[in-house]
Amino acid sequence: MELTSISPFELVESLFEGVVVHSATTEIIYANPRALNILRLTENQVLNKDAYDPQWHFVSTKGNRLAFEDYPVSIVIRTKQSISNVEVGVCDSSSSDITWVLCNASPKFNQDGTIKFIIVSFIDITSTKVAVPFESIVANANDIIVITKADADDPQIVYVNHAFTKLTGYEPDEAIGKTPHFLQGTDTDKDTRSRIRDALRNDHDVREIIVNYSKTGVPYWLDMNIFPLKNSLGQIIYFAAVERDVTNEVTKVEKLTHLASQDPLTGLLNRRGFEQAVTNTFADGNFALHTLALIDIDHFKHINDTHGHDVGDIVLTQLANRLKKFFRDSDLICRYGGEEFIVLMQKTDINYNVGKFEQFRTAIEETSFSINKQLNLSITVSLGLTQIPISDIRLESHIKHADIALYQAKHGGRNRIQVYEV
Repeated sequence: MELTSISPFELVESLFEGVVVHSATTEIIYANPRALNILRLTENQVLNKDAYDPQWHFVSTKGNRLAFEDYPVSIVIRTKQSISNVEVGVCDSSSSDITWVLCNASPKFNQDGTIKFIIVSFIDITSTKVAVPFESIVANANDIIVITKADADDPQIVYVNHAFTKLTGYEPDEAIGKTPHFLQGTDTDKDTRSRIRDALRNDHDVREIIVNYSKTGVPYWLDMNIFPLKNSLGQIIYFAAVERDVTNEVTKVEKLTHLASQDPLTGLLNRRGFEQAVTNTFADGNFALHTLALIDIDHFKHINDTHGHDVGDIVLTQLANRLKKFFRDSDLICRYGGEEFIVLMQKTDINYNVGKFEQFRTAIEETSFSINKQLNLSITVSLGLTQIPISDIRLESHIKHADIALYQAKHGGRNRIQVYEV
């Protein structure tokens, strides 16, 4: 088909650009199919209606409703000049949505110089416009925002905001293309990671508190809310994580928890902390032979009565320090109450540990406790030992057995060790 065989009308009808023709008094005398589609109107709804019909109105780029005299067609009628690339929003009664268009308008004149009609053409730029500048908001939000590809097993980072860089020390080009796993470390909980992965595999939202590490290796805690992002077809294309730094809050809780489980005088575990530590030990499947020792300072009441409780506190503190130096880091040491201490030696047989505790008893007997320049004290301790059999986690009964053995040691002359016998 030759180009000359195509009528101008057919060309206008097939344009991707919307075209509307107004009379000199703004009535619409023609609208091509693309214009009707962009404006979400039918031909019957627009023909012979003027530009000021209440079915529709225009808004500025700031969202303010335009006055009639500021409509593109009104400007052309008033100035008798063309306008180019004017950006306006079109609203109609069928929807609250705004259709944003880039508009051009030109007058066509009669021989006497009066306007015969106005041709308005426009293209839809709604996809490039948003009512609120979300990208700017996200970029400058105080919360950390990370967006990854929608792959639960390999969620590569495609975007991070300024708050991410401020907290982690990683610039965007150092993070984009990697998975968030690169921020994790030895103390990042495996169960938490697993729950996150399972939720994302099932396209579910998930919220967790997790520890990550900055570029310099400093740990920080995040309250992390992760959710899928969908496209217009309902397909999940990204995962978005909105994260809040809760390091201070977690640190406060940890400090309070530590204080609740710590003896304020000696810094050792208190009874509550010891019981929780033992529970954790057995919860980890640590079923093995353990030795539990109950240690009591001989004649401690005499020290308090003779020298005062301040001196007694110094003796307790110095004995606690010697316990910490003498036993292993893996052993649990507790001030059980008053002048009584407990030591749980893990994964060791009592036959071996009797000798170890005997060394400790002898060391205390031979130690001079320096109270001040004028006062040095010597003390002795009595010990009751019991074996914790494999898989027997009844802590209360084992402490009772050690207490029986301690009672026997004291009544047998003090400054000695007694092993509980069934």
